[in-house]
Amino acid sequence: MSTADQVQVQTADQVNETKTTQQKVPRVRKILKKSNVLLTFNPQVRFETGSEPNFKQYAKKLKQSIDNMFISENMPKYIKFLTPDHVYDPKFIKSIEIDAGVEHGPENRTLHAHVGLRVQHWSKIHFNGDAMRADFKREMGIEGNIHFDMQIWRSTEESMLKYVYKNPVDA
Repeated sequence: MSTADQVQVQTADQVNETKTTQQKVPRVRKILKKSNVLLTFNPQVRFETGSEPNFKQYAKKLKQSIDNMFISENMPKYIKFLTPDHVYDPKFIKSIEIDAGVEHGPENRTLHAHVGLRVQHWSKIHFNGDAMRADFKREMGIEGNIHFDMQIWRSTEESMLKYVYKNPVDA
């Protein structure tokens, strides 16, 4: 019998050692998580009545800026992964839903946008507010300060949508 035809034989201790080693490998559990945030982008431009000559034009510019920002090509810079070796990929992101509305605030009389961002994922993620703020300022052509707020939204999707579209402006 040639050496190539020989069967490899292991002792019982070697077999048990192999099984023990294999059992120690941790299993990765895929738990689908949902991360929901409510974003507010406010360029701090006041319109007292909403009937000013450039109100509609500015509302459209605000809506278009938000629409330009939240496209699939930009999402990798807005979502950062805290889990090592995880990247923006369908293996780790199941879905992304975005709802955006422009509002004329009844109290401060500013035109601003609310964005509901809902991500289903199998990782630990962080939303990059600095990148969102910078992109908004660039899209709007603003060099000064804006008001930007990001809040974790723990209520239902329905309540988020009601908030996003609470005082809509036709933009």
